[in-house]
Amino acid sequence: MTRQEILSNVFFQLRNAGFVYNKGDFARRLHYDPSHMSSIFSGSRKISNKVFNRILEVFPQVNELYLRTGVGFVLNASGPRNAAETLHTSQYDASLMATLLAEREAIRQNLDTLDRMIALISPRDMKSAS
Repeated sequence: MTRQEILSNVFFQLRNAGFVYNKGDFARRLHYDPSHMSSIFSGSRKISNKVFNRILEVFPQVNELYLRTGVGFVLNASGPRNAAETLHTSQYDASLMATLLAEREAIRQNLDTLDRMIALISPRDMKSAS
C-alpha cells in the first residue's frame, strides 16, 4: 500500500467518523494550506514524515501502525470512534472555542441591555393599560 493510499484511507475514515468535514478542513486542522494538501493527495507532492507526525498529533484516534505501514485498522479500536466521543485539542479548535466564548459574552451583554430596556418600558405600559 502506498503512502498516498494510506493518507486517503485515513482521511476518508476521519471524514466518515465526523472528525473532519472535507479535505480543506483536514488540511486546516493539520495547519497546512488546503492547496498544499491537495497537491499531496493528487500525488504531485510527496508525503513527508512530518505530515504523518502531524496527523498523529492532531488525530490521536488514528492508528500509528496503520499510518506508518498500512497494516491494521485505520482508527484505534480503543479510542474515540467519532467526533461526538472526543474533545479536539488542536489550535483550530482552541480558536473556535475562543470565538464561541466571545459570542456568548456578546449575547449576554445584549440580553442585559434588553432587560434594562424592558424594565424602563414596563412601568409605562402598566400605567397606560390600567
